[in-house]
Amino acid sequence: MKKSLPLLVALLSGVCFWPGVIVAKSAGKEVRLAGLGGGVNVTFDQHDIPHIYAKSWPDAARVLGYLHAGERLWQMDLFRRQGSGTVAEILGPDALESD
Repeated sequence: MKKSLPLLVALLSGVCFWPGVIVAKSAGKEVRLAGLGGGVNVTFDQHDIPHIYAKSWPDAARVLGYLHAGERLWQMDLFRRQGSGTVAEILGPDALESD
């Protein structure tokens, strides 16, 4: 039980944040993102695929990064931990070999 506790906490954290993402998509939420040069419009189709409409490539890339981080923050953190060799901190001693 002690070994699986960090994994359980990580999984539950992802499940808790997931509904907030769905609500934000369906509510037509407006977000102000610092550093944008112009207006950017994002729509989600029936498969929740984002379509970004921006006046410039840098603005589109910034919004894409924002959307990616919101949807895949857990994965980005896991990849960061793999690169720095700290996966075992959240997954326990069983992950030491991969670190």
